[in-house]
Amino acid sequence: MTCKNCGNEIWQEMLYCPFCGHEVEDEEEQARVCPQCGRPAEADDAFCGACGARLTESDTGATNPTLIQSMKSDLQQSQTVQTAKAQLSSLQLVSPRTWLLIGAGIIALIFVIILFSNIHKCDYCGDFFFGEPYHFFGMEVCDDCWNS
Repeated sequence: MTCKNCGNEIWQEMLYCPFCGHEVEDEEEQARVCPQCGRPAEADDAFCGACGARLTESDTGATNPTLIQSMKSDLQQSQTVQTAKAQLSSLQLVSPRTWLLIGAGIIALIFVIILFSNIHKCDYCGDFFFGEPYHFFGMEVCDDCWNS
């Protein structure tokens, strides 16, 4: 809908134009539709772009009830809508069991990292040991070598 005073586009629910403040008149602009196929048409079209039928000044949505039915039919038959529905129905949420397995895997990975970060090789006897090494003249020494 356009303001009769300044020509800017405004919402139909507006009582006053937000651009110029002029009071909006009660005359509602209605969309034109083709009387033959029911498709929407621009206000200045003389012929329908879909079927070629001649448009008259009275071809508005209020006088042609097939507009709503035509739009519903177009929406239901739209490939984009059908594709979106199919993709949404194929989505599956991750099950609680899957989350449990993921969590257990993460905990196991953390355990392995901690385990391998605390394994050392004794520079004196050559054995591998777990835990903190003793340091003796720049060598890492295990408990057995330290205590003997």
